Formats: sequence, C-alpha cells, structure tokens
Amino acid sequence: MKVPTAEVAEFGRGTIGGGYAADFLGRDTRRPRDWSFFATVGLVPRVEVGLRLTYGTLFLKSTTDRVFCVKCLLTRETHLIPATALGVQDMIGIEKNFNCLYVVSSKKLGFVGMEPVRLHVGYGTDWWDYITSKANAHRFIGLFGGVEIRAAPFLSLLAEYDADDVNLGARFSYKQILTVTFNLVAMKHPGCVASLSFSL
Repeated sequence: MKVPTAEVAEFGRGTIGGGYAADFLGRDTRRPRDWSFFATVGLVPRVEVGLRLTYGTLFLKSTTDRVFCVKCLLTRETHLIPATALGVQDMIGIEKNFNCLYVVSSKKLGFVGMEPVRLHVGYGTDWWDYITSKANAHRFIGLFGGVEIRAAPFLSLLAEYDADDVNLGARFSYKQILTVTFNLVAMKHPGCVASLSFSL
C-alpha cells in the first residue's frame, strides 16, 4: 500500500494509477496530501523509475508535490534468497517532502493448505540528505515492513507498518493488468487506489 517492496517493474513494462489514500506533507505540519497520481516504468533491466503527483484538495487551489523515485533490484528471489532492492524516493527538488533512501527485501512463503504469503521487510534512512541537500521531511525512516496473504486468485489481504503507522488493506487484481486496493491508513483513514499495467 504505502511501504516500498523489492518488486521492480520489468523492462519495458509500465504502470499508471491514482486514487485517495491518507498521507501527510511533513510529519510536523500534518498537512494532508491524500490524492495522488503515479506512473512507473521499467527503464532498463532491474531498474524502475517513477513519478508521483500528490494533492491535498484535488484540483482546488492545491499545491502539487512531485515525487521522483528510482529503485534498483540487487538480487532476484530464489527458493532460499529473497529479492532485495535499493531505492530512493523524492530524490530531487527544493523541499523533498517524502524523501527516503532505503533497502528492502521481499520473499514468498508457502504453507501447507494455504495460498502463498509474501513478506516485505526494509529499512529507510535520511542519508540522501548528504548526497544532495537536506529534505524538508522524510518517509519510512527506520524499520518498515508488510505481509500479503493471497486469499484467492484475485484477492490479497494486506497489513503493513510504514515506520509511523499500521495500515490494513485488500487488493483485487485482474490478470496482472488491473489492480484496485482498498486501504485503511493508520487504522482509521479509508481510501482506494487503482492502477493499470501494460507493455510499452
């Protein structure tokens, strides 16, 4: 839902989407930035780039925040080894309200009589401040993680800790093309995000 995972867009594959999911512009101000629209693309093998536009009150005199992200797959998932990725979000700009440099691993687990369970565990830092300039605010600083349980071929149940809040959700998918996620951020703010994946 909110936390990064080690899943990286395949080369030549793109995703666009948007929706409403509670978020905030800076943990000190708590100004809402709940609406967002995003696009990601597998630019080269193992590297994904993305852009997210966030809004407070959608299209009504609301300041737009542009969040540019890059994620690189370090190791592919095997039977024993998890997929691991290194990423940075909100990496350029003057304020950088959602900045984070992170590493995250994802692993699929199978249990007898159960559909696969997928785990995501990562750690985020503010070290990007030393590469460019100090960000106005950071996201996912410290330990974060999540779990995804495949309850049915088209339905996954989600739970995550984003280093600040616990979030719950349910994700409906259709042939790895259309995805709709209903979320409950901080256990109290409902939302919905949809995305469409395609080959370029």
